[in-house]
Parts: sequence; C-alpha cells; structure tokens
Amino acid sequence: MTSQWSYTITHYDESSSWSSTDITSEINSMPLVTDTGTGDVNSARIILSANNGKFIKTSPVIDQYDRIRIQIDDGDSTTTNYDKYFEVIKILPSESKSEGTRLELFLMGLEYHLQKINYIKPHFFEGAYEVMEDIGNQYNDSHGTQQPTLLGHDSTTYNELPNKYFQRNNYDYGSNELPCYDRMNEVADSLAMAVSDGGALDFYDFKFVVPNTTSYPIVTYDPKTHMMLKVFSSGNNIAGGSQKIISDSTSVNVGETDSGIDNETGTNVLAWGAAEAGSLPIAFSQFASAEIRYPLYPEWSVSIEYKIGSKVQYLGTLYKRIDTDVVLPPPLPTADSDWVSQTRDQDYGSSYQYSQWTDNLNDEWKDSGTDPDDINSSGELGPGFNDGNMVIWDTGEGVNWFRTWADVRETNATPNPSNISSNATLKKYLYNDDTFYRGFRVLIENAVSGSSGKWQGTDKNGKSFSKALVECITPGTAATAEWVVKYSAETNLSCIVRHDGIPFRYTGSAWTASGTIGGVTYGANTDGDCLHPYDSLTNEEGIYEDEFTVNTDTALKVSYTWQINALTGIPANATQNHKLGAWLNFTFPFPHAEINGSIDVGFLYGGGVSARDAVCEPATLDIENMHISPQGYRGFNNPDILNTECFGQISSIDFWLKLDYQARFLSSGDYTSSTEPNIGITCLVIDQSDNVAKQDFIVPFNNQWLPYKLPISNFQTYRGRKPKDSLIDTFVPPKELTINNQIEWRNIKQIILQTTGSYDSFGRYCDSGPTGNFFGNQQILLSGFPAIGFEYRKLDMYIDAFHFTKPLLVSTGQDTSKDIESDFLEKPEVYDYFQLKNIAEAERQKREFRHVEFEVNTTGKFDIEFGDYFKFKHARLISDGLRTGTDGGVNYIELVAKRIEYSITKPVDGKGGFLRKILGVRRFV
Repeated sequence: MTSQWSYTITHYDESSSWSSTDITSEINSMPLVTDTGTGDVNSARIILSANNGKFIKTSPVIDQYDRIRIQIDDGDSTTTNYDKYFEVIKILPSESKSEGTRLELFLMGLEYHLQKINYIKPHFFEGAYEVMEDIGNQYNDSHGTQQPTLLGHDSTTYNELPNKYFQRNNYDYGSNELPCYDRMNEVADSLAMAVSDGGALDFYDFKFVVPNTTSYPIVTYDPKTHMMLKVFSSGNNIAGGSQKIISDSTSVNVGETDSGIDNETGTNVLAWGAAEAGSLPIAFSQFASAEIRYPLYPEWSVSIEYKIGSKVQYLGTLYKRIDTDVVLPPPLPTADSDWVSQTRDQDYGSSYQYSQWTDNLNDEWKDSGTDPDDINSSGELGPGFNDGNMVIWDTGEGVNWFRTWADVRETNATPNPSNISSNATLKKYLYNDDTFYRGFRVLIENAVSGSSGKWQGTDKNGKSFSKALVECITPGTAATAEWVVKYSAETNLSCIVRHDGIPFRYTGSAWTASGTIGGVTYGANTDGDCLHPYDSLTNEEGIYEDEFTVNTDTALKVSYTWQINALTGIPANATQNHKLGAWLNFTFPFPHAEINGSIDVGFLYGGGVSARDAVCEPATLDIENMHISPQGYRGFNNPDILNTECFGQISSIDFWLKLDYQARFLSSGDYTSSTEPNIGITCLVIDQSDNVAKQDFIVPFNNQWLPYKLPISNFQTYRGRKPKDSLIDTFVPPKELTINNQIEWRNIKQIILQTTGSYDSFGRYCDSGPTGNFFGNQQILLSGFPAIGFEYRKLDMYIDAFHFTKPLLVSTGQDTSKDIESDFLEKPEVYDYFQLKNIAEAERQKREFRHVEFEVNTTGKFDIEFGDYFKFKHARLISDGLRTGTDGGVNYIELVAKRIEYSITKPVDGKGGFLRKILGVRRFV
C-alpha cells in the first residue's frame, strides 16, 4: 500500500488537569503499538525528538502517569482506525552524535490499572456475568481519582458473558488476593466446560476500548479517564463469509518467534484444588460437592435456549433438560416432558456413596476387631475391639512391663506358614486366601527344630523363630514370603492374639492364656484389660436417615451393655468388667479379614496380589498418601481414576459420631437415653512399630449426630501403662513415663475410638465405678436430674461419613497410548470436585488440540481487530491436515487474532514504513 496512512499523537499532562499537546511532529518512530487483550495488556513504544531538552526540561515536560493518545488512520475508509490511550510507565532519555537528543517512552494501556488493585470475594454458584460485573465494581470502588474508571462491565451489551440464568459456577476468590485483571482472565477462561457443569461450551476473550458509543458518549465519559471493557465469544462470532482473508503476507514466522505447529501438550491432566476439599475415599468429596450444588442451580428463565443437560430451579424443584434443546418461546418446565424433575436422590444420592467405608460394612468392621470368629464368647471375652493399650511399654519405677499383638497364632508342632494358608479360617486373613502381606504377625507357640519352610532356624538377623512373634516383611505365599522375628520369647512377655481375642504370656517355657508366674496369676481378667467384647455391631440409618436409595444404613452402631450394682458400682460379671464404655477399631489393610464379611482382604484399602504396581500394598496407611493408591496403583496414569484422585497428604481424620448413653431400672424393657453432657472420646493410632499416638475430643450432647475433625497435627505420642492388675496400682500412681518413640505416620496399622471416661488419668482401663470408670457410676443423669437405681446400662456408639481429609485432586483419566502429563493445575480456590474436574477436562481438550500459531506480517491495516476470526491463505505453508478449507484451490486456515503489533519506522511522508504483525491462533473447537 502507499503512504496514505497518517497518525496523530497527543500528550496529556497528569499534573496539569490533563492539558493536551499535539506532539505528532516530534515523533521519530513508533517501534511498537499493540492491539491485544485477555491476559495481555496493551503496550506501545514511541521515540521522540528531544532537541534542546524538549519534553525533558522544556514544556511540555513528559513525566510519570502522563497519558498518550495514539491515533492511526490506515487510509482505508472501510476500516476502523486505531485509537487507544496509554499511560507513561518508563522514560528513557538518550543522546548520540548521529541521532541527537531523543526521548523514548514506554507506555501501557489504561487497563494496566486493573493489575494494581486486588480483588477478593468468594462467589458460590454465580453467573460469569455477575462475577465479572462485581470485579469491575470492586475496581471502581477502590480506584483513585487519577486512575481511569471502568465502563461496560455492568452492561450486557459489552459484557457478553452468560449470566446466572444460563450457567452458574463457584468462584472461590475469597481465600487469596489477586489483581482484578487476573480475576477477569480466570472468569473468561472458566467457561469451556458443559453448561450442566457451570460452563458455556464456549471460549471468551476480552479487551479494552475507547468509550465512544451511544451508551458511553465521549462528552460524558472522557476517554482519558475512562476505559470500556468488551467481553465476547472468541472469534467475535464472525461468520465464515464475513471473515477477512490475508493472502498478501510479506513474511510468515520469521525471526525469533514462538509460533509454529506444536505437538499435543497433554493427554492426562491433573489439578489440585482447595487444601481440605478432598477426601479418602474420594466419593465423600463427590457427594459433598453435589450436596452444595443442588439448591444453587439458576432459576428457569423464559428467554434462554437451554441445552441438553442443563439444570434449573422452578417453583422450588430442580429440573434437568433431556433429549432436546429448548426452542423459544418455551413452555413451562412443568408442561414440557423434556424437563425431568430431580430429587436429591436422583441428582446425586444414587451416584455417590458418601461413607464407603461404613455403608453396610458392619461385618467387615467385625473382622477389624478381635475374635471375629467368635471363638471365646463362652468365656470371659468374645467378639469385640481392642483399645489403645493393646501396646504397652511401661518402664516406670519397679516396672518393666511390655505387651504387643499378633494377628494369628500358629499352634502346629512343626510351625510353617503353610499351616496358616491351608487353615480354612486363618487363611481368611490373607490376600487371595494364600498371600501374606507386609506387617502380618504370627505368634509361633512351639519350637521350630522340626519345621520346614520359611520358619526354619533363624531369621536374617540371626534370631531364632522358635516360640517367637514373627512378622512378614516381604509379601508372598507360604513358600515365598520373607519373615523376621519381631519379638523373641521373653519371660512375662504379653501378647494379644487378635484372632483368638485373648491375651497370652510367655512363662519362660511356653505360651499360655492363663496361669501363674512368680506367684502372680494372669489371664483375661488381668492381661485382657485392653479387650472389650460388644453385644452387637450393626448397620443403621445414618445422618441422612432414609433419604437416599444407595446411601441407606450407612452408619455403624456398636452396642455395649452392662449392669452396675447400685450399692457398689461393680459390674455383674467378669465379661461386663470389660464393657464399661464403647470402642471401635479400623484396621489396615481393610477389610482386614474375610471371616464375617464377603469383601476380599485389602480390597477397599490395601491393593491386591496381582494386576497392581506393588504386591499387597499399601498394607498400612501412609499419611503422606502420595506413593501408592488405596488399591495398589502408583503414578497418575493408572486405570482407576478414583484411585489416582485419592492421592494427597492427609490432614485429618473425619467422621460424624453419635453416642447414646442409656439406662433402665428393670432387667427388661426399653432403655431411656441419658442427658449426660460432654462425654470424652479418645482416638488412638498404632503404627507397625508399636508406637501409639492419641487425640481427645468431646461429644457435647447425648444421642445427637455431630461432625468431628481430628487434625493429624493434634495427635500426641502416647505410652500405655501396666494394667490395674494389683490393688496397689489403684492408689499409687506409677512414675511418669519418658516418651521417646515417635509415631511413624507412614505406617499406621490401626485407628481406635474409645470412651475417655473408661480410663483413669494415666490411661489405664478401670473395670468398675470404684476404680474410676465414669460408666460405672451408680448415678446417671436422666432428664437433667441424677437418677439412682438404674443399674442396667447401655452405650451405643454410631459412626458415619468416615473418611480422611486431604487436598482435592482430580484426573482426566488414563491414556494408554501416550501418557503426557502436563504440569498440575493449581486451583487452591476451587473446593467443588465437579468444577475442578471440568477445569481439568477443558484443559485436557485444549492440550490435546494441537496448538497452531502463525505470525503473519503484512503492511499496516486495521481490517482485523484483536479477537476477530480471519482466514490465513497460503499456497505452501498450510498442510492439508491443518487446513480449514480451500479458496481457489489454495489452502486456508481460520485463526483468531490474539495479538496485533503495529510499527511505524519512517516519517509520515515516507513509503512502506507502516507494518503489521498478527499473531493468529487456531481456535479450539
């Protein structure tokens, strides 16, 4: 083109009420003037002649915060001329013999002020339009008198984002501050997902222009002090027949450029969300997110063409659109069969099981306890749960008392692991009925002198397997598993065999369940203080009662009953001595056995024997929770998405809990719930090395569901004390213990809940009222008043929604062809599982869509603006695989102008000094 183009440059002095000066004649060149938006602020560089110190020392002096208006006319009456206002950001004076005195100005578009004011506010289930509007309002409320006022953000003419009647999403911008400009960018970038998931199935751009419209006339809205936002669908909805065609480029992709045709950059996208919005198992997070979403869907609007899958509220009922899109004018949802009402159960309750580890799993929890096969119910003990004193190491003055545990007991005269894997009952503790796992413990009762197999002689440390407590260290079958001696047989060593549900002691020559050593009698009544047989363990309606068809009987209920002598506070019999309180065990792997339950060992947490990345792992809970998933997968490209999404450091143990402490006067009839307040509960964790930690909390009200969160950081190391097996221990407190061993949070074997009031201040179980057990008190509060004579007691402990809290993590799923894992998205403000899932999915689609970018150089012209569709036509550079179509037999590709740079490098009357560079990007479809 010829030099018909022209330009005008005007300076506005901020210190002199924006007085103006035309400085066009002093322009040497304009190396850069941009037309851009959506994450990129406009910028410009102009070089002025500053002879004799003009603009530096003599009027008009150009200084910080002054504004520059750049107007360029390309000489074509059919195009819209360039007109933008900038602010001076940097001034560079220079002088040389060849060029004289010059002043270079670095300029930024007025919208850069949006980067200087922060925005912080959470929006829950709000429309994108409303959020963008509020960001603009916040900026206007905060900006100073010398900063530009924003326009257009509160007008549907210029802010074309979908409003709350079309889509809603969560924008949790309340947790951290970010500049208004960045928040605008996040909103515009959040709409690619489906409408039903808070998106608009579209991509949006935004830019800032001079307010010169009917709505914002220059007379009222001075463009020096105002800027107008325009938000629009990327491509500006320019139809194919109206798109400008560039076929006369002077060069393409030359020099240093990031343009080109990239490979796909991600097939497996993962995203981190809010720090405490995730859960293990993940279904709790899914349910919780859906629970929040349900009442917040937008109200039905008569003016919106809803798409299939859209959800709206109408007259208090949620409706989901099926089969067809809405055609205007629409009938009411109640009169349109393609609007289907959705109850909470239909919408999400039948899809997500919020308490996967308790829901109808009472038998599996029985297998987490002691004596699950009911071996000893005819004796003092029976099926029940152990407390945290299953492990004791008491080294107080005059005391050296140690107790530990084993899973099962090997009684064969020739001990061999195969005796366990071939036993019809004991093999139910093994993976696949034949594979031992890391941490599995066996009490070997006999010498191994005549044995064959893995327990012959000594372990790798030279310790004899004879009569030892041994532990599996390498998973495998009876023939392949590796073992070490955990504890050698020592006189007076006490061991709880959990399968038998009774204690054993080593006498110096043999393991026995009862007897006398050194004149001291031992048995279930002394060493069994940590064992607590229950009356029943059942599933009951949980916190949602019968509202959901899938989430029914989600709560566990464990019941303990006893009779207290009204005069002495002593329980009625030896078994009841163990039952004054309530206890629950959750043991890893889970399920821990398949005796009562029907689910394989480790299926819910613990991996499997085959088709996993590790054999029978994780056999213990690792609080870091990043190494291996609950079902044994490593990495982020495994076949089970939900296992991948279970990763993330555990921050707390969470559950809903209810205690119902009851009493009755007669031996039969109904119990009456007490009004005892503030009942204490202790949660203990035991690791594979027999370290214990605990945390106490209070249940403030009887017979009422409440949620509880136990932060991992609040657990404290705990060392159990020698049981109350002699009268003197009741009155003389033992010497304070020195606590050295720290809990191994990577190796948790068991989680225990127990009533704090069942123990004395030293943590020792009390078997009656006189010895200090709260539940042995003769009095009990009924209807707020102390009652006497109610000897028959019952304590029901309910637990529901049992899970661990962790950061929210989502995955787009396994790719078996090419696992290209892009950098994890970091969205700490997103707590909604489904929102984060769709952010990740939208990102995956973009990363799988090959990024095609052309840097097209032409002579200067303003027929294409930022965000416009255009056709780039070239006979040699566009392959058949990339082309959008052909024109006259020549391939072309449709691109969106993402950045346009103009430069003027010669005087106005020169030739060919006005150039344009368009960065065109293929639009994601």
